[in-house]
Amino acid sequence: MIPITASRSTNTLAVVSIALLCSSLSLLQACSNESGQSSRPDPTDSATYAEGQAYTVRGVIVQLPEAGPPPKEFKIHHEHIPNFIGASGEVFVNNDASKTPGMRSMVMAFPNLAPTISLDDFAVGDKIEFEFLVRWDANAAGDRTPTWLVNAMTKLPADTEISFENKPVP
Repeated sequence: MIPITASRSTNTLAVVSIALLCSSLSLLQACSNESGQSSRPDPTDSATYAEGQAYTVRGVIVQLPEAGPPPKEFKIHHEHIPNFIGASGEVFVNNDASKTPGMRSMVMAFPNLAPTISLDDFAVGDKIEFEFLVRWDANAAGDRTPTWLVNAMTKLPADTEISFENKPVP
């Protein structure tokens, strides 16, 4: 039998690799709660938005959620939100020639609905007033990304005027 010998650098590399693997597993475990679930806040719990912002906005339902394939999200075409606070903590200003403050009117997906909201009495084309909450979470790179929650929703009369005009800075 031929004896197998490993160089000292090979042994060191193996030890370092095992140490890194163990450290990674420890970090992964630290990022989970006791039940093994992620420690990221529940996106449907309005209490997790206490440090965020709330906006009451009007819009039109564009799409109701449906199971897939492919799944469809809940989408609303909402009015301009001139006082929308961005990731910086300041009123967001669009970086184009218009310099429109806040969030422009747009069709937007809202993946998270409060457990108290039922869409049973709503249809595509309904005009609504809704409150949505915004929470800015830091990711691993330190960037802040938003999580949205529709917290309340009321159907408006069909003849309600809704304006999708974006109002630039005067």
